[in-house]
Amino acid sequence: MEGPRRCRRNGTGNPALCGAHRDAIGASAAPAVSPFASILDSLFRGRPLQAGAVEGATIAAVERLIGRKLTNAELEQARTHGFAYFAAQRPPGSPPPPGQAPPPGYRNQEKAAAERARVIGRARKTLGFTAREHLDRDIIKARHRDLARKHHPDKGGSLERMQAINAAVATLLGSV
Repeated sequence: MEGPRRCRRNGTGNPALCGAHRDAIGASAAPAVSPFASILDSLFRGRPLQAGAVEGATIAAVERLIGRKLTNAELEQARTHGFAYFAAQRPPGSPPPPGQAPPPGYRNQEKAAAERARVIGRARKTLGFTAREHLDRDIIKARHRDLARKHHPDKGGSLERMQAINAAVATLLGSV
């Protein structure tokens, strides 16, 4: 762990910084503080809040939430109706806030993702991969070659088993 900053110009390191260096780093040494933290700090210390501090911090938080800058019309609407309007404008695919109904099609997206995971799991099992095993194209192709040598109909294997292997390889190559 690094200790307090010491001036390298004077040999002893006391004081922590000489006057010239303290003035040189001045404002740039101030740590970045979130707007809400500065508001809370002002409240706890009993200092008056700066005009618009709460609104500015709220606007910054909403812009981070929805992933874009707010337009002037949206700012006016927020000032009139409150910022709760923007809770519904979450990035696509993100889960709804607690206590709020999901957007249309959200459950279908969840079901499709779950089905896709099941299909990939079955394909991994068909090719003999574990669920945690890392896969890339070369590993999948090498396993396909090994299984094809063993289960190809021309080598005395089953046509159905070879079709299942080919389908599993296509599924996994499409997911990698």
